Amino acid sequence: LRLGLISNWSARLPRLLAALELDSAFDFVLGSAAVRCEKPEPAIFRLALERVGLDPGSCLHAGDDARCDGVGALACGIAAVLVDHQDRLGARERELCPVVGSLGELQDLILERAA
Repeated sequence: LRLGLISNWSARLPRLLAALELDSAFDFVLGSAAVRCEKPEPAIFRLALERVGLDPGSCLHAGDDARCDGVGALACGIAAVLVDHQDRLGARERELCPVVGSLGELQDLILERAA
């Protein structure tokens, strides 16, 4: 498995990840401020595909925003899953792609797909 981080965040993201000792957990990090585009723009997802060196059909994007994460990934042919920790997504958003309620459920879904 390869793990990347795509975030609509400031240029401070890599420094924050390093300070939290999380930078080594990712194969690549794409912060919108650094790459000058943001989710749901297709360009940021295409850049992620280039960084990971895979085609869209073998990737999964997880996020918590239906428009930025779900619609954005799906528009590029990447499967998407939404993480809804607080049960705030409505029926319309839940029709878009699978929804899990926790990171533990996300882990199970990822491992199931990888098997």
